[in-house]
Amino acid sequence: MYSDPDDRENYFVLSSIPGKDELAGLTNPPAEGSAPAETPYFKLNDVVCKPLPSYPYTGLTAPTLKKMFKSRMNAYAKKHGTKRQKLNAEQKREIGVEFLAYVREQAMKSTAPLKNELPDALALVEFWIEPDTE
Repeated sequence: MYSDPDDRENYFVLSSIPGKDELAGLTNPPAEGSAPAETPYFKLNDVVCKPLPSYPYTGLTAPTLKKMFKSRMNAYAKKHGTKRQKLNAEQKREIGVEFLAYVREQAMKSTAPLKNELPDALALVEFWIEPDTE
């Protein structure tokens, strides 16, 4: 199992997509692909996101969210005769929209202390950690 570990790893981060009012107050807005130390925001593909601690908002841990989302991607891929790794961005987005609706529904049933403060606009952002090949 661990004799030949993969040198890449991905993480899924539950994030809110803040409104323009919240972003207007930033003195140093994030640049593309960055997460400056002085701000809790990051920017990907022109969308600014703010990471959320998943458990207090949803009652689900980050590893649980990752496993659940990967399971849904596997089921979708199998149904469409392909593998999870071959899904394109639009297919992942489709799965993600349904998944986040499910997460919101489950959060409301949970005992999560911040479930009533779960932002309206959510994103599940995938980050890859890979070795530098240069």
